[in-house]
Amino acid sequence: MNPEIQWRYAGVGKLTKTLHYLFYISLALIPAALILDVLEYNLLISLREHTFDPASDIVAMAEASDRNQFVMGIVQTCLVIATTCLWFIWVFKSNKLARAFGAATMKYSPAWSVGWYFVPILNLFRPYFAMKEIYLATLSPQDLWTSQASKDQLESLNFVKLWWLLWIVQSWLGRIAFKYSMKAETINELILSRKLVMASELISVVAMSTCILFLKRMWIAQSDAFEASKGALEPQAEPT
Repeated sequence: MNPEIQWRYAGVGKLTKTLHYLFYISLALIPAALILDVLEYNLLISLREHTFDPASDIVAMAEASDRNQFVMGIVQTCLVIATTCLWFIWVFKSNKLARAFGAATMKYSPAWSVGWYFVPILNLFRPYFAMKEIYLATLSPQDLWTSQASKDQLESLNFVKLWWLLWIVQSWLGRIAFKYSMKAETINELILSRKLVMASELISVVAMSTCILFLKRMWIAQSDAFEASKGALEPQAEPT
């Protein structure tokens, strides 16, 4: 085994920490986004039921709500783009890292571990199988499919299963809400789209939380694998 390859692919710790920070920032923004959604929802309800204060400037309130939603949407979109890009890099490097530790029988290549995210229909399940393989290969690089890992370690797969399911549901609801809001012409349609957005955001809280837990378990597995094969690595090839 080439020690240079092991050194080259060992440093994923900083990337993992950065992903953690981005997920935490995204989680911290969700309550603010939900507050804005509830305010807009109540505004729409008052317009439909004609219960708003006649003395209030309803047009100004609606414009302020739209501005707030626009700013929050920009911030969340930037976070999603940054997190998604770093996630793909992390998956790619984690696959290579597992191979560097000796997992020579992996089915999914580093490139295809990321590439399956972009293949219609197959992206509903292939990325999960690729991530599962990376995790099992990290737990037991020399004996991939007969891992002798502890029950607690193998139960970590439940986090990625739950995360993947919630991610699909959240993405599906988000797309429906966005498309519906773009086509909405009546107040009732706008109210329904806001409900879908709020449901999507609530699900994303659980999805991101489970993903954070999985990242922590994955980092522990990577650190343990590094310690187990430390003798075969160059001295400086430590996870950072």
